[in-house]
Amino acid sequence: ELVLKHYKSRKGKNPNRLVIHKSSIFWEEELEGFLEASKDIKKRDFVTILDSDVKFFTSNKYPVLIGTLITNGGTNFLYTTGFVPTLGTYPGITTPRPLLIRPYHLDSDIKKVCEEILSFTKLDWNNTFVYSKFPVTISVSRKVGNIMAETIAQNIEELDPHYFYYM
Repeated sequence: ELVLKHYKSRKGKNPNRLVIHKSSIFWEEELEGFLEASKDIKKRDFVTILDSDVKFFTSNKYPVLIGTLITNGGTNFLYTTGFVPTLGTYPGITTPRPLLIRPYHLDSDIKKVCEEILSFTKLDWNNTFVYSKFPVTISVSRKVGNIMAETIAQNIEELDPHYFYYM
């Protein structure tokens, strides 16, 4: 509610769409709270993005193409690493494993959500490689979490809320 109120105070209206990426499952009470807080927003997409132990293999010498989405019922595997056509190779060492994308509430198509997740793997400007396995929404929040844990360990009580301090 606080984030949505802040957005509305700055823009004068609610966002058209709210997307929440989590690296853990949604608790039932948590999901209910997100849905209640965002009831005035037209489109809401809440998904969990997890690492998986699953591996798919191809019949040729290269692994699965980066960006491949394999869907079976409610289970979605997205390859954010894999064979990169522009490089003409797979730049990894071991067989790539896809991310498990588990939707909890979707107003958008799962394919669109996964395309966005794939795009977000290319936005970590603190990374020198062309992409990372996890989208920036997950990887940067983990980095900020590490910084916040250190501030607790150092007994720092006042933190500047501006995001650029954490980049």
